[in-house]
Amino acid sequence: MSKTKKSSKRDLTHALQLLKKVLWEWEYPTAYWQQLRHGLGMIPYNRRSLSRCHPTTRDLLKLFLHDEAVAVQNTQAALNKNIIKTLREWDFLTIDENKNIVRSKVRIIPLQSRFLLLHPHAKQKTPHHPVYLGADSLMFSRFLLPRKKSRKVLDVGTGTGILLFSLPWQDDSRYYLGIDVNSQAIEMAQLNAALNNTPWIRFQQLDLQDGLAATLDTRFDLVIGNLPIIPTPTDPRCKWHGRLHVDGGPDGQKYLRMVLQEIPKLLEQDGEAQFLACSLGSSTMPFLLEEMQKWMDETRHLITVVALKKIPVEIDAYFRSHGNKEQYNIWMRFFQQERAEAWYRLIVRIHDKKTKKTTRLQYLETLRTDFFEPVKNKKVDKRRVVLNFPHYLVEVGFARKHVKIEQLLALTRDLVDFINTHWKQLRNLSIKDGGMYLKEHFPEVFPTSGAAMLSWGSCIEELDQKPPQLTRKLL
Repeated sequence: MSKTKKSSKRDLTHALQLLKKVLWEWEYPTAYWQQLRHGLGMIPYNRRSLSRCHPTTRDLLKLFLHDEAVAVQNTQAALNKNIIKTLREWDFLTIDENKNIVRSKVRIIPLQSRFLLLHPHAKQKTPHHPVYLGADSLMFSRFLLPRKKSRKVLDVGTGTGILLFSLPWQDDSRYYLGIDVNSQAIEMAQLNAALNNTPWIRFQQLDLQDGLAATLDTRFDLVIGNLPIIPTPTDPRCKWHGRLHVDGGPDGQKYLRMVLQEIPKLLEQDGEAQFLACSLGSSTMPFLLEEMQKWMDETRHLITVVALKKIPVEIDAYFRSHGNKEQYNIWMRFFQQERAEAWYRLIVRIHDKKTKKTTRLQYLETLRTDFFEPVKNKKVDKRRVVLNFPHYLVEVGFARKHVKIEQLLALTRDLVDFINTHWKQLRNLSIKDGGMYLKEHFPEVFPTSGAAMLSWGSCIEELDQKPPQLTRKLL
């Protein structure tokens, strides 16, 4: 943000309140959700703009969601001059006088009956500066399930404050505190609290290394957190290495481990803690479980670990590398060094209920897709696979390259013939091994094993989950 602000923070809050009324008036939240769709994962993601939408609503979406320019006159028609003036002074809006266009540096995301301000462009400055809403936060806000009403809540690594704003109990009797090392995140979170009229939600800049219990000197009914948890190579050439908001060390537990040490001093009696976690592991178990069991034996807390996602490390490397072969190889070498077969996304639930004897932690899997399960265990029709596989090939595999349509069609025919011929072998393999089998026979189609597994897995799982068409009779 600009250091020279002509208007006060109070003026900014007032401008944001007026902006919120404009967003409600033009059904911004409705349009936002209408143009989202759900992919294979649990996270809704953006798609093309709506076919029909009021021009003012469309301009608001362009400004505050899509990072697109809007004509000055259109912006002035949607927002009054005071809103535009204040947002410009705080460097939230920029105007290009030559091109006569307006751009927004902030994003506004509807959250139930509230709005969240984000500052995604700041992430280009330094590792300390990103303020955006990651898919993990959206997902965790859904799966955050406290057992009882909590009056005092601590959110560690709060970011925008989304987890605190998502809690169902919101009134003046609550004391919610979000902490983060990122000063800009705290500033944006404080603006979100002012925007949403939630004075009981407070934010404080704090480094985990300073010690939570000693610094805060209070106990909480509920401690939650979405910390930097991605298992990350130490190779400096890896683009994820050193990113404060994601790098959780080689095992992904660097910051979670620091918080767990403080939990006995932070929780009230019969309190609970819930954290999002990532872990490498075998095809059957995440490595995290062994450490959690040792911690449980020492503290006598009850622990449940829930697996939400389990994917082959090849697919994780594919996502992290964004199609860059060098980055993909860095990730795969790292996974091999860690002797990992799978990448897990987990929720760790801790209950301060002391036990007198050693108890095994509870590990539950709630997976939409198990890439390690044989295809024959699924209700999959070969004819539908053959018919639909070219679509997933275009989405993930070879078609991302610039090739002639004739070449693409020829390779697609070869793949379809191969699937027809080798269906018995593919059916007896897991999705992971089936992807490897396709990669082995079509290296010119799939740049990496991860791309092949994702193409094959997407096809199998989407066909397996697609609901039957509903037939409607005219009465």
